[in-house]
Amino acid sequence: MTQFIIEKTPPEKFKIGLYYLPPDVDDINIILTATAVVTPSGLTLDGDPVISGQRVMQMMHGGTVGETYLMQFTVTTLDGSIYCSPNHDAIIVKVM
Repeated sequence: MTQFIIEKTPPEKFKIGLYYLPPDVDDINIILTATAVVTPSGLTLDGDPVISGQRVMQMMHGGTVGETYLMQFTVTTLDGSIYCSPNHDAIIVKVM
């Protein structure tokens, strides 16, 4: 599992996400569905994740200064495979 660490301030609003690469996902085996969750509560996810081929992105904002959040994705690919964090990549968001 790879963890990516992002630092932000509460007012910043931007997309973060993951790019799934072979051998998991290739040009033919694209992502069909995706969900994102964040723990603990306090970091706001705006809308649903956006899927583009092998990439999934989630708009987020807010958070409490000094708090660290874990954003996890669950994706389902065309061949029916399901990839879930924390078994796969996750994103750590530190609010400064």
